[in-house]
Amino acid sequence: MPARLFDGQTARPWPVAVRLTPIGLWLTTAADVAWPDGVPAHWPLDALTLVGTDVPGFLHIRLGAAGGPSLEMTDETLKRALLQQLGRGGEGRFSAVPLASALTLGLLLVALLGVAYWWGLPWLAGRAVGLLPTRFDRALGQRAAAEILASEVEDSVGTARLRAFGQAMQLDTSIRLHVLRTDQLNAFALPGGEIFVFRPLLDSLHRPGELAALLAHELAHVERRHGVQALARATAGYVALSALLGDVGGLSGVLLESARMLGQVRYSRSLEAEADALGCRRLLRLGYSPREMAHLLRRLQATEKGESPVLELLSDHPALARRIATAKALARKQQPPQAPNPALLQAFGQLKWSGLTQ
Repeated sequence: MPARLFDGQTARPWPVAVRLTPIGLWLTTAADVAWPDGVPAHWPLDALTLVGTDVPGFLHIRLGAAGGPSLEMTDETLKRALLQQLGRGGEGRFSAVPLASALTLGLLLVALLGVAYWWGLPWLAGRAVGLLPTRFDRALGQRAAAEILASEVEDSVGTARLRAFGQAMQLDTSIRLHVLRTDQLNAFALPGGEIFVFRPLLDSLHRPGELAALLAHELAHVERRHGVQALARATAGYVALSALLGDVGGLSGVLLESARMLGQVRYSRSLEAEADALGCRRLLRLGYSPREMAHLLRRLQATEKGESPVLELLSDHPALARRIATAKALARKQQPPQAPNPALLQAFGQLKWSGLTQ
């Protein structure tokens, strides 16, 4: 029976065939499909956790401990066989996690964020997002990243060099940087830590401080969970209606469709200002002046005049001059306590060279 396997390390889905035996599940792939490293082909029954047993036509199976490999499938026959073989409600070796209630609660909270935006209460949205578990962000971000990487061409060399720059910035290991080959100048962050930078934007930067400012800005969106807040504003109406009607299938569809929208969401003026401020603080800790943020915004402002679509960083045109002025004012007040890490300059040079040699 067909299914999609997730290895617990990346967002990539692996097409597999599933066979249920009296002692567990056997997983196989086609001859021309590689097998994910470190994932066993056989899973005993007592290692399985079923999620979403109350959603018709859908089943998510956690393989082993939380955060590890998992399966998604839509085969109702296998679902019934597993339920019969394992039992319901946490009996014996099977622990069921009701997806309907968790998803309904999560999306109701997202709807609350949207209502907060529509009623002009961003402070309420900021507080409500704290009620959502962070795994909600990562699940959405990984789904969106998989969609993007399936339709765009990733610059593997550029990605490796950008990640080396991120290591020099001492970014958390949960942050995943990507470089995409495209003709647009853009960058955006997905909830949970997937950050995409387009190659032409990298090529337009002249200094390592500008790249550090770019990543610091996008990282602030991730840390403050701005993507979930912006997503709530875009989907609030339909999410709220589906939740109130108890349409679990509709809620699941909203969740999946929302993931595809994450690369196009626009942030409010206040969220962009917050990302700038947090980004400037990170620049100071790295040994760079906040003036690097002003340089980045001014450079992109000049470049963007002939480009379309509008850069994510410049999505708030009326406040752009104010954002540049704010970064300059902060630079006059605060100086970095130490010089930048020399590894940043080295990694930036290698990243720029990788663009020239392609």
